[in-house]
Amino acid sequence: MLAAAGLPVADLTAAHLDDFWGCDDGANLIGVVGLEIYGTVALLRSLAVAPDGQGRGLGAALLAHAEWAARQRGIATLLERHLYGTVGTGGH
Repeated sequence: MLAAAGLPVADLTAAHLDDFWGCDDGANLIGVVGLEIYGTVALLRSLAVAPDGQGRGLGAALLAHAEWAARQRGIATLLERHLYGTVGTGGH
């Protein structure tokens, strides 16, 4: 899903996946979000929602979960890159 969304995956390791969360529709992964943590600072990394899951608030829910998880881990600063686009429709 991340690669399909044009997000970087080559540098992800198993350790990164401890700070990634996803949601499914009962059969397929339809959304994912991750944090890349550096002490008390985290980068919101890799927020993606599959085309079939878009328009239902899943992106907002995933973002809220990542923000909650950051607070639970004592993250003082959450950095977000605002590069939004659509997947599967040809738009960016």
